[in-house]
Amino acid sequence: MCGFPASRRKRMAREYAAIAILLSNMESRIMTKIEQLTADVAAYKTVEESAVALIQGLAQQIKDLKGQGGATDAQLDELIANIEGQSAGLAQAITDNTTPPTPTPAPAPEPAPAPVDVATPPAADPVVPGPIPAPTTAPTTDTPPNPNTPPS
Repeated sequence: MCGFPASRRKRMAREYAAIAILLSNMESRIMTKIEQLTADVAAYKTVEESAVALIQGLAQQIKDLKGQGGATDAQLDELIANIEGQSAGLAQAITDNTTPPTPTPAPAPEPAPAPVDVATPPAADPVVPGPIPAPTTAPTTDTPPNPNTPPS
C-alpha cells in the first residue's frame, strides 16, 4: 500500500467523499438554475413571437379583404400601415421593456469540512473544572512576616 497509516487513509477517504458530495450538490443546483433560465428565455421568446404573429396576421387578413369591397382602398391602406407600424413598435417595446424575473438567491453553500491536521495527534478532551471547593483549614503562609508592617 502507500506510505500513509491506515487511520490517515481512512480520514482522507472520508474527506474526499465529503468533497465529492459537496461538488455533486453544487452541480445539481447549477443544472437546476440553467434549466430554469432556459425555460424562462423560451417563454419570453414565445410571448413576443405570438404577439408579433397576431398583429401580422391581422394585417394580412386586411390585405386579403382589400379587394372585396366595403371599405375604401385608402382606408384599408391606412389601417394596414398602422397595424404594421404597431407590430414593429410592439416587438421593440417587448424587447426593451421585458425585465427578466428576479433570480431566486441561491442557498448558502454548505461549509467545507474542517481540515484535519494529520501531523498533530488528536488532543485529549479538555478537563472542565468544577466548582472550587472551600478551604477546610485556615490558610498558611510560607513567607516570613514583613518587618515594616505594624503588629495587629
